Amino acid sequence: MKIIEIAFSVYGVTDLKRSRQFYEEMLGLKATKTYVKGDLGMVEYDIGTGTLSIGAGAPLFKPAAGGGVVALEVEEFDAAVRRLREHGVKFLAEPHETPVCHLVTIADPNGKTSTSVADSVTVGQKLNSVQITPATASPSGAGTQQFSAAAYDQFGNPMTTSGFVWGVAGNYHAIDNTG
Repeated sequence: MKIIEIAFSVYGVTDLKRSRQFYEEMLGLKATKTYVKGDLGMVEYDIGTGTLSIGAGAPLFKPAAGGGVVALEVEEFDAAVRRLREHGVKFLAEPHETPVCHLVTIADPNGKTSTSVADSVTVGQKLNSVQITPATASPSGAGTQQFSAAAYDQFGNPMTTSGFVWGVAGNYHAIDNTG
């Protein structure tokens, strides 16, 4: 078997009408297909090449205890966060930076399903730490000790550097520009 794409993903909801208000009015999604009969039904939202659906009333649509997660990309992240706050949406994770985007996680009206609202940005690396190896000096009989340094960004990823400027504090030791 070869999977070629995701046809659609369904969030089981307990109240289809209330959930539609959230996904359509709060998140601004447009229903592309609707299959509703009373409290039973499914609504599809085509987003890019994918489809997110919400469904209620059928065994397939029973909300899971832990819910699910979907990430929705937005054009203006800060404006989206402001809108969510203004409307009292519950934040499960405050806005934060990841290696690939800015992200906030919110709960839908069922309280179980979380939606991550993100923007696709290239987050620039920022120097967070430098690891010196070895951590302590213990020169050999010749009185020399070789050191190396590695730089890490805000996510703990190694960074490429143009080199380090070495120095030593105190009057008893010296270090050259190669470590």
